[in-house]
Amino acid sequence: MVLVDPVLPTDDVDRARFHRAIVRDLARLGGAVSILCTHPADADEVAEVVHLTGGRVVGPEEPPPPGMQRLPLDARHEAAWWSARHRALMPGRALRVSPDGVIVPGPGVDAATLLAVAPRVVIPAEGPMVTLPAA
Repeated sequence: MVLVDPVLPTDDVDRARFHRAIVRDLARLGGAVSILCTHPADADEVAEVVHLTGGRVVGPEEPPPPGMQRLPLDARHEAAWWSARHRALMPGRALRVSPDGVIVPGPGVDAATLLAVAPRVVIPAEGPMVTLPAA
């Protein structure tokens, strides 16, 4: 199982539901859990997910899990993650999607470079997931 920028719900009811879902999925899928962060500061925020799943955070200098490609964004180790199998781009804060589905690059980010991988789905850290038209 691969989790990218996992965020726990703040509401107790939603958090309990999230915990049940993760435990259920781990039992169903088995295997190791890799936690990928798009920003180095996020690694500190996933401690509860690490504890819950027994997973480990994959650092910026480590090889990613199979099927995932790290797309470096800058010298501070920010990155986007790409799954070619799913044609899914997880750009973290580098791109956000406005409520009307427009992809908006973060400061200093060249959206065209990230979108050059031809994603079918963009799953940002901020805003809704968006499905792009087939190329």
